[in-house]
Amino acid sequence: MGGVAAGTERDAPVGDDQIEALSPSGLAFLTCAPDFSPPSGHRTEKALVDGCVLSDYFPT
Repeated sequence: MGGVAAGTERDAPVGDDQIEALSPSGLAFLTCAPDFSPPSGHRTEKALVDGCVLSDYFPT
């Protein structure tokens, strides 16, 4: 599963092997998957794109 890591100044497409390394960096995971639900203890917030969310959870 690839995705986009969103920061305050730049966004970067990421692959599975990069996600784990980026998780503690303060970036947010942007997803538009309608069934995305992070595990307990992780947050999500509505993204500017309809139907998408930002999360501090990076699925691997």
